Order: sequence, then C-alpha cells, then structure tokens
Amino acid sequence: MEHSSAIFVTLVQNAALLLASALLFDLFGTRWKTESSHLVPKIVFGLILGVIGMVIMVTPWTYMPGVAFDTRSILIGTTGLFFGAVPTAVTMIMTSGLRILQGGSGIWMGVTVIVVSGLIGLAWRLARHHRLDTMTWRELLGFGLTLHLAMLASTIALPRNIAFEAFSHIIIPVLLIYPLSTALLGMLMVRRLVHERTEEQLRASKDELTRTLRIIDESINIIFVTDAEGTIKYVNRTFEALTGFSRNEALGRNPRILASGETPKSRYEAMWNAIKSGETWRGMIKNRKKDGGFYWANGFISPILDDQGQITHFMAIQEDITDKVASRQELRFLAEHDRITGLVNRHHFVEILDQTLAKSIEGRTVAGLLQIDIDGFKLINDAFGHTVGDQFLRELSEFFVQQIQKNELLRESPTPVTVGRLGGDEFGILLPDLDLDAALNVAESLRTSVEGGIFLAGTVRTTICLGLVEIPGHGTTSGELLVKVNAATATAKESGQNRCVIYQQGDAYLNEVHSSLKTKQTIIQALDADRFVPWFQPILDLNTGLVTHYEALARLVDETGKILAPAFFIPTAERFGLIYRIDQMIIEKTMRFQAELQARGLTLSFGVNISGKNLGDRELLSRLQTFMDESKADPGRIVFELTETAAIRNLKEAVAFVRALKEWGCKFSLDDFGVGFTSFAHLIEMEVDYLKIDGAFVRRLPDTPRDRILVKTIADMARGLGIRTVAEFVDQPETIRILRDIGVDFAQGYFIGRPAPDILERDDPDLEFGADS
Repeated sequence: MEHSSAIFVTLVQNAALLLASALLFDLFGTRWKTESSHLVPKIVFGLILGVIGMVIMVTPWTYMPGVAFDTRSILIGTTGLFFGAVPTAVTMIMTSGLRILQGGSGIWMGVTVIVVSGLIGLAWRLARHHRLDTMTWRELLGFGLTLHLAMLASTIALPRNIAFEAFSHIIIPVLLIYPLSTALLGMLMVRRLVHERTEEQLRASKDELTRTLRIIDESINIIFVTDAEGTIKYVNRTFEALTGFSRNEALGRNPRILASGETPKSRYEAMWNAIKSGETWRGMIKNRKKDGGFYWANGFISPILDDQGQITHFMAIQEDITDKVASRQELRFLAEHDRITGLVNRHHFVEILDQTLAKSIEGRTVAGLLQIDIDGFKLINDAFGHTVGDQFLRELSEFFVQQIQKNELLRESPTPVTVGRLGGDEFGILLPDLDLDAALNVAESLRTSVEGGIFLAGTVRTTICLGLVEIPGHGTTSGELLVKVNAATATAKESGQNRCVIYQQGDAYLNEVHSSLKTKQTIIQALDADRFVPWFQPILDLNTGLVTHYEALARLVDETGKILAPAFFIPTAERFGLIYRIDQMIIEKTMRFQAELQARGLTLSFGVNISGKNLGDRELLSRLQTFMDESKADPGRIVFELTETAAIRNLKEAVAFVRALKEWGCKFSLDDFGVGFTSFAHLIEMEVDYLKIDGAFVRRLPDTPRDRILVKTIADMARGLGIRTVAEFVDQPETIRILRDIGVDFAQGYFIGRPAPDILERDDPDLEFGADS
C-alpha cells in the first residue's frame, strides 16, 4: 500500500508536466497540421516534449537505488499517438539518454519502457490512419492499458532477484492509475482535435457560404428570397440592376412591387397556392420595373423548409428573357407579316380567314372578303423602279388602314378588320360582321378614296379594282373563297378598271382558273408517276440527205394512256412553276437515250428544249451536268434549244446559261428565229451553233417571194457567222428544193417526219427531195 501511494504521489507530481504536453498540443495543434510537411517545427516540438519527459524522470518514485518509476510511459505513448514520428523520436532519444546517464540496475528496463511506449503510440496512430478525432474513452483506456502492460512486461529487464518483487508492488497502480491517466490526457487531446475539426468545418462552411452568396449575388439571373409571408428578405445585384429597385427599397416589401398589371389575378393565386403547398412553381411572367418599363422573366419559385419540414422562406430565380421574347415576337411578326408593307401576309391572312369562316358557319353570321388589285402598278414599277414601287405599296397600305379606321360601319364591329398583302399588287381585307351590302359600301368608299388620293409626294394618282365575296355564302373553304374573290377582281379589271365587282356564279375567268388548276393537277400527277416522255422528230441534213439529228419534244401520257401535246400543259406548267421539272425529266431521258444508242454504234444528235423560265437556274445546270456524267451521254451530240423571244427577254441569263453548256461541249440552237427581231450581234454574243428559222416564214416559201428573200438573208448572214440553219414547218417537196437553193442546211417538219416515241421503229429514208412519211 505504501508503494501504491508513493506511485500515486509521483503521478500527481507529474500531472502538471503531462498537462503541459496537452497544452502544447492545444496551442500548436492547428499550426501542427498546417506545417506538418516541415521538419523543423516537428523537431522543436520533440525537444519541448523531451524536456518535459526529462523533468518527469528527475521526479520519480524510487523503488530502490537504480530502479525508479514515473509517468514517462504516458508522455511518450501519447506523444507517439498524437504528435507523430519525428517529435516522438526526438523525445525518445532525449529521455533514453537521460536514463542511461542515471544508471542503476533498472537502466535497460527504463530504456525499454521509453522505446516500447513510443512504438506503441506510433503503431496505434498508424492503425487509425491518423484519424484520431474519433477516438473514444474506451479506446483511449485500452490504449493506456496496452502501454502499461508493456511497461510491466519490461520488468523482466530487471535483475531476477528484484524483478518479481518490483512487479508485485507496481502491478495494481500501474494497471489502474496509469491507464486512467493516459485516457484522461488522451481525451484532452482528442477534444482539441474535435474542436479543431469543428472550427475547420465552420470555417469551410463559412467560406462555402461566402462563395455561394457571392455566386448568388453576382449571378446573371434575378434571385430574391422572401419569408413565409412573402416579405422580401434578400435580393441580388441583378435584381437591383434589372428592376431598378435598390436593395434597401426592396427589403421588407412584397414582390407585388413587380406586378405588371397584365397578369390575371388567377395566375398569381395559382402560383401562391402551389408554393404554399410545398411545390415548386415554374413559368414565364411579365414584370414591371421601377421606372414603369417591363421585362419578361422565366424561372421558378421554390419553398425552403426547416428540419421539421415547415416552410420558412421562398426563393425565386428568374432569367431575363425580354430579348428572347422580343426576338420570338419579331420572328412571329416576320412570319405573319409582309416585309414591305408590314401588313398581314398571305399565309397569316388565310389563317385568319379560316378562323372567320369557322365562326361564321358555327355562329351563323356573315362577313365580307375584299380583294384589291392596283390598276397600272406595273407601269409605276417600270417608270420609277422597284424601290419607288415598294414605297408606293407602303403608302397605299397605310392609306387602306387609315380609311378602314375612319369608316363608321367598321368602328361598330366588335371584331377587328384584317388588312393583308396577298402578293404583288394584290391586297385582301376581311370585314367581319358585315353582310354583302355593307361590305360593298365599304369597298366603294375605299375605291373612291383611292381615286381621289395622291401618292409618292403628289406625283402619282391611281385607281383600284375590287372583288367581293360573302362569307360563308360564296364558299365553305378559304381556298374556294379566294378563288372566287380573285375571279371577281379579274372581272373588274377586264370590265374597265376602277370598279368593284361582286362574285357571280359562272364567271368566265373562274372557269379559266378551274381549268388551269385541273391541268396543274394532271401535270403534277404525271410528274410523280414519271409519265412525261420524249417523242423524237427527225431533222433532215439537206446537204447529205441523211437524218442524223432529232428534236426531243415533250409529251404527257395521261392515266388512260392518251398522249397530250405541249400546247395542253406548257402554259400551265410555266404559270405554276412546274416547267423546271418537265424540262429536267425530258432532258435526262433524252441524254440516257442518246447514250444507249451510242453504245449500240448509232451516233445521233438530239435537240432538247429549255424553257425561258429556267434560264439562270444554277440548280438545273448543276443537275444536268451531274446527269450527263452519270448517263455517259456525249455532250457534243446534245443541242439545247431556246426560243428567240425567251433569249431576248432574259439575254444576260441566256448568255450565261449557254456559255456554261458550251463549256461542257454541248451545242446551242436558237428556236423560232425571226419573230423576236434579234440582232445578229446577239447571235455572236450567245455563241449560237444552230439557227431555227420560224415556220411562219418557211411555210409560205413556195408562194411568197418576200419570204424567200428574208429566209435567204437569214441563211447567208448565218453562214457568214459560222452558224448552221434549220428550217421549221417543212410540209412539201417544193419547200425542200427552195431551201437547198438558198443555202439552208437542215429541214424539219411533217414532210420529213412526225414526232414518234421510238426512232428505231420508224423508217426515215435518205431523201433527195423527201417523201411524205
């Protein structure tokens, strides 16, 4: 018992020194971690701890001379556990050195205790992967017990005669008091680590919060937070910049300060009910700025909940989409309105017409549809140019709108009047809730107003023609109404202009339109079914009497197998822009046919017609070149034919088109020469290979000397320019004799041969003067 109390007294005496090590850890713990990669501070800590250990060793409980016990095991073990390898090694060296200097029979036991305690501390630290802040009281007690079991085991280093006696005296205090002391000291250090970890977490949270707040504050989106009652508690800089409300002006107020006054109350109620129930509201809304301006925002409002799931705040994040909305509105406007006049365009006009028609049928109401055509607009364009023509259209459009707004009948209508540009110089006006008589009054008022108006700064007067139909009386579809009002307008123009005509059933123009639409449908079906085919008419070489050249002429095979000539479909095809596909189909089939014949040893040339509508079409040129390469046709055996009138009308495009063809090796023929008064300079410019003399002159050759002189003049001039001539409409032997006499190179006509689908099945003999075939 005396020994135990002595050991306890020693522990109490050493307690202050042990606490000093805990204080050192407490003071320098943070610095320890931040400078853990530097050796010098570790050595300094080791020296301090070594001094503390040495002081502990000079105040021991002396069991007998040379055998003493103290708390160095606690110090060195906790040093290894909490301070790491370098400080522990320094402490172990210093305390071991002192123990050796002290001498005595317990010298090696003392050194063993120092080394084993340090190693146990370091091993425990390594086993926990340096994560010491989670150590519990039980673990620390276990650590202390392990240390001091090792200390007891070290008594074997004492002389045998005193080892057992010393062991029996110290076992109880060493296993009871020392582990408890180790655990207490360890807990002080663990608490420091926990405190330090908490501080770091708080510091990291504060830094994260600061970064988050900076991100929120500098976000390009509007962000504001309200409490559960909707009072604004926070706004970011973008909120201030966009809305015009400063932070001080916004805090404490309700977001209603942003209400535009244009959003229905029910929408706000739905929004509030959604977020109060814990849902996130998403949507687009129009808000008002402090200066009265507006901005569009797209975003969401989310509730913020506490740990109990109660709503404490609401956070709104909004993206300013004012520019996007404006762009969308502008695109919609451009898609629905005419670029020149700003009026509704044809597409949108038809949409409104469909809506009006549906309402009229459903509600059994009536409306009027006006179409306006400007008299003599082409003359204005030709005289002043398209820029002035566009300005004239703008002025007239504004005039129409002003007259509509001033009309008393239309002021009383609950539905707005729609004024649109249907194309070119055609305008449409939709007159809702007006019967035919009232609509006619409006039309006449508009006509007389235009008649009395002066446009383009007082330089131009004009008149208009108007067609009028009743909705739904004159049709149950917008297409039917537009066809009929167009027919009425055409009738007004044909009747002398400057008048208004109500559509009448059986209108001649309407019948023509219906016929054209029917023909158009026939053409489209034939194109889709690949029922356009080339028929070939022979062309006789008057010098050799041989037929080595044919002209490919388009034919349409209808659904019954009937063959339709070009006169049936060409005008309609050109009117509706279908001639491009017909030309392409016939040319491609002819190229393929020429290549097939050439592969069989027949070197024949073929003329193919190109419509004046297709001149300048680069896409057609590209397609033809591709197909010529694919078909393996001989370019030198393909002759493109263009009428003289089409070439004159599109001279620049014709020259460019011909030169492109000539670059491939193709040849060029000018058809119907003599009716367009082409100068021979143009022939040179267009690099003509063949000149086809119009049949009107050729047919009269046997009977009209004047036509002979004209044809001979053309042939002589062409020969001088290196151009070969072809006479069309040759229908008798006498014509061939005359053509040979005056020097024409080729002849084409029914006397030579009629067009046929297959030249291999026909017999085109060598003709001296020809035979009727």
